[in-house]
Amino acid sequence: MLGWQIIVYPEGGKSHFGSPDRVATWLTGWDGTEWLETMVKGGRAELLNHGGGYPCSYRMLWKDLLPELLEQPQPYQGPPVIGEDYVMEKGWQSIKEINREALARCLPDMVMRVDAWDQS
Repeated sequence: MLGWQIIVYPEGGKSHFGSPDRVATWLTGWDGTEWLETMVKGGRAELLNHGGGYPCSYRMLWKDLLPELLEQPQPYQGPPVIGEDYVMEKGWQSIKEINREALARCLPDMVMRVDAWDQS
């Protein structure tokens, strides 16, 4: 496990690259799903599929997701990770890509999905 690609989209929408439904996406380190697990433990999200990271899927309401989404991605806090074409050191932080049109369509009681894809 080297890290995750996080994809946020409305339930029933499409999450693939270039989808008009995709609200946000970013890369994160191996600790980048802890916020999702905290939401599950707190009863604000449901783990739909662990999937071994292909993907891990979560469901929650937009009103519960938005405060957490604003705090993500957190800087990586783990040990250095050296991949084939990158190095991820402590403090590394991905750029979050936001689709403003999809974001504008999100309503408080809308059911959202977050997929976490293993980047190993």
